[in-house]
Amino acid sequence: MDTFSSEINVHYKKVNIRSQRTKWGSCSSYGNLNFNLKLIALLEELIEYVIFHELNQIKNPYHNKAFWNSISLKYPDYKKKEILLTGFWFLLNENEIWNNLIFN
Repeated sequence: MDTFSSEINVHYKKVNIRSQRTKWGSCSSYGNLNFNLKLIALLEELIEYVIFHELNQIKNPYHNKAFWNSISLKYPDYKKKEILLTGFWFLLNENEIWNNLIFN
């Protein structure tokens, strides 16, 4: 995470891992980062992408052109990663065993 934050010159304050029901990650206007516990089920490249995505939101809080331009510099295939994340999201949310492990 520190490598990515140095790379794009962004500073974060706290990192929290939570059992979020709707997102892979989020960031606050205070620079706090929240990541979903379900990330542990993903490929390392997708975990890194989510971290980079959230760090970029500190700098560009909206999913506007500047945000996606910044993302595409490191991940020119970001659209593919977004599709993969959506697919994994639905797979994990429909998996009864996984949900019993995480939310109970």
